[in-house]
Amino acid sequence: MIKSENGKLPTSEGKGKYIDGTGRFKGIQGSMSFKATMLKPFAGESKGDALVEATGTYTLPPK
Repeated sequence: MIKSENGKLPTSEGKGKYIDGTGRFKGIQGSMSFKATMLKPFAGESKGDALVEATGTYTLPPK
């Protein structure tokens, strides 16, 4: 989480890779990225409600 200095709710972002899989996804290769924005401050019953936007691309080996 990145704590905002301007009073806005924190955000988080990251990237990753698909490196292996099981079943029909065996041999998957690809990448993904995400960005999350907190919807409410962390307090009381709100323990991390966030809006997450994610994108992924992948390829599977031929059968």
